[in-house]
Formats: sequence, structure tokens, C-alpha cells
Amino acid sequence: MTTSLSRRHTLGLLGMALMPSLGPCTAGVIAGNPSRHLHLLGRDPSLHPDSDIIKQPKASVLTTIDYGSGAARQTILPMEGGHAVLRCSEQHIICTAQHGPKCLVVDADHAIVTELEASAENLFGGHGWIETGRRLILLPQRRKIALTKADVGSLLVFDSLTFRHLDTIETEGIHPHEIQPIPGRAELAVTHYGDIAHPDAVLQHNVLDPKLTILDAVTFRPKRHYPLADFGAMVTHMSVDEGGFAYLALTQFVRFPKNMSYGDVVARLERYLGRPLDYDIPRAALEQRLLAVPLPVIKIDTQTGSRHTIRLADRYHLRSQSVAYNQTCKCAIVSYTHSDVLLVIPHIGEPTIVTADELGISSLTGVTDVAGTPYVAVSTSFRDSVIYDLSERRVLHRFESRNYLDTHISCLA
Repeated sequence: MTTSLSRRHTLGLLGMALMPSLGPCTAGVIAGNPSRHLHLLGRDPSLHPDSDIIKQPKASVLTTIDYGSGAARQTILPMEGGHAVLRCSEQHIICTAQHGPKCLVVDADHAIVTELEASAENLFGGHGWIETGRRLILLPQRRKIALTKADVGSLLVFDSLTFRHLDTIETEGIHPHEIQPIPGRAELAVTHYGDIAHPDAVLQHNVLDPKLTILDAVTFRPKRHYPLADFGAMVTHMSVDEGGFAYLALTQFVRFPKNMSYGDVVARLERYLGRPLDYDIPRAALEQRLLAVPLPVIKIDTQTGSRHTIRLADRYHLRSQSVAYNQTCKCAIVSYTHSDVLLVIPHIGEPTIVTADELGISSLTGVTDVAGTPYVAVSTSFRDSVIYDLSERRVLHRFESRNYLDTHISCLA
């Protein structure tokens, strides 16, 4: 079935794919990048206009967009907690889960090749990493119920050709989430949420041991830890620059009960922060009853642990989502969903803000580098994705699509 994703469409049975031609882009094919694809993984298929036909609620929606032509394929997959996509071979990509029991390997047509299952009493933790030289897949997993520092997560190691499970390696931290290589060194960095199941009286996440951990890239075993508990937040997403500095995003929320007046909601957050708000609480925060704590970006030296906090006005640091690094422009980019902005952090000079209005979108979520260019790809929760030129500060491409609470976006060759 072929149609436009910007119009009402029907997927039919679970797992049936669309190959639509998306609406016109704002430019033609991007020179030199004909083989790239954008991948998005939405965790809420109920938002699909034909959701009444979906018989399996624990599903995700995979969208693949041809970077040059705009042609796309969209498929409902039988996996819960769809979070991110990574390439494990020329033929296959992996759809990773957050808080789900399985990840799926699919081919270019979105046909399921195999399932990768979490260990007993564990769930997958979010992202993953491919060690191309040894053809290995690393997928983080967390304990289903973590109560103490002893309830550490681990990395599942699979063969990327046979998908056979090879090893399970503990990371010495609670809920490992995102893995990134450290350029020029045989090391990997991994973030740890550090959250436990005991409820907190005020906060959404009871954080016990959040940290950045450095792993040996050969054995995948921990070498050193950089604790970050003083921020009272989960250490979630990260990217590492060519100098070995990691840019870390933090996440925490203040809860509030139903039927609380707006004034009381504001007062509740101000009491926690110990200062007055300089912004209006975003509608998304009120609807979700989760008040994002304004938290800085942490720039940390992965070799020494020395760190620097990067903070603008509170209104720009609400509900971090993705972190990317663009080598061409030599800057880190952090997306903030409730602020609806990108924070651009250059090596030299002051951080700047790119608003969703500048991008022509709303409810932005993920951001990823388009390797070898000054571009980043930016996704949203509900509609459209864009290619943004950091050097010229303009939208280069727009892809019209219906999204399904897509969290991250990947740009893969």
C-alpha cells in the first residue's frame, strides 16, 4: 500500500508495512548522502488513526525515511517500549527497547529477523552499541526492580551475524542506558540512571547512584566511575567529543496530584527549587503531571573526571532528551522536550538556543548528528522531522510524517 503519511492511512494487520512517499521536502536530494536513512521508533501505536485494529497493545512503530528521496516505510512491530535504532550490519538494524523484555532485529523491509531477549529478572535499558571490528552487539539491561546499589545492570553481548548470546557483563551501576565510544582510546562510556524502585515523597525518580562509567572497550568491564549524585537526577543521555569530553544530560521531575490549581503547582516547584520560576510551566508538563527540574548539561573529562556545568536560563533546561555531537561544527547539541529547544554548545564561544519555532516544528524530541556534514536531524513526538544546518542556522529539509511518541532519531548509512 502506498500513500502519503501526511494523510489518513491504514496499516492493516499488526506488522504490515507502509511504503509511502512523504510530502515534498524543502530541498532536493542532499548531495553526497543518497544512501542514508533516518530511523524513528515510536512507543505508542495507539496514536495511529486506525488504532482500533491493533490487537496487541505492547507494540512500537518503526519509521524509516530515505534521506534523499523522502520515501518512507512505516511498520507496527510487536515490541513494547520502542526507544532507538542502530545498525548491526549492512542488511539489519536493531530496534532497542526501554523497559521492555525484547529488542527486534529487522531487515530493510522491516521484516523481523530475530528477537533478542533480556535475561531473567531484567528489562532492556534503552540504547546499544555495535563493535564492528569483532562484530559484536552490546545492549544494556536493568533489573526489573532495583532497590539497592547491589542491584546493578549489565551488558548483553551478542554476535552481530548469528545473534547468539555470548556474554553478560555487569556494569557496576543501576540501569545502564546509553553507550558511546571515547575517540582515540580503547574505552567506552556508559550512563547510569541510578534510580531505584522505592518511591520518593516529592520526586518522580528516587535516585541513589547516578553516574558515568568508563568501560574497557576490549573486555567491556568497568574501569572507573564518576558519581553525579549531587544533582539529584538521573544521568540519561550523552555524547563524547574528539577530545574525550562527555556531554551529559540529566532528568528529574517533581510530581503533583490531580486537581491542583496552577498557582499551587507553581508554588510546589518553587519550594523544591528554592527560587521563583522565570517561565510559565509548559502545557506538556501540566498534562503529564510531571514538572521537569531545570538541570544543566555536565561536560566531564572522561580521563580525569573533572567537570563543568553548562546552564542558561531555567526555561531552556526542561526535560532533556537526546545529546548529539557534530564533528564538522565541533559542538554538542542537547534537546529539551518541555522547553522545545535545542541547546548548541560550541567548543569556543557561548551556548546558543535553537527554538522549535525556528525549526518549524513542535514537541521536539530526538537529535542526532548527520556524520560528515554540519547538519543534525531532529524528531518530534507527533509530526514531522527536519534536517537542520548548524553552520547556516536554517532548516535544510523537512520530512512530513505522523509520529508515535518517537523518542530518538538515528541517521544511518
